[in-house]
Amino acid sequence: MSNKVRWAAIVLLAIVTTGCASTSELRDELSAVRSIAEQALAESQRASEQAAMAEAKANEANNCCMQNSEKIDRAFERSMMK
Repeated sequence: MSNKVRWAAIVLLAIVTTGCASTSELRDELSAVRSIAEQALAESQRASEQAAMAEAKANEANNCCMQNSEKIDRAFERSMMK
């Protein structure tokens, strides 16, 4: 994602600094830059959603582990009482 944004910035800078591009060429270039930026945004949103799902799964696994640990501790305590 960062790479696409960097390239988009470079393209935009090149467009602005040349100054001799026609309006239609400039419009086309800006459209391409916008497209790249929108793709980068979409990718970052997907990554954020995937990270949230991964965090939820990790929390779920941690809760299961804690429950199993508690069961094992109780079983150990009972066996020590005998």
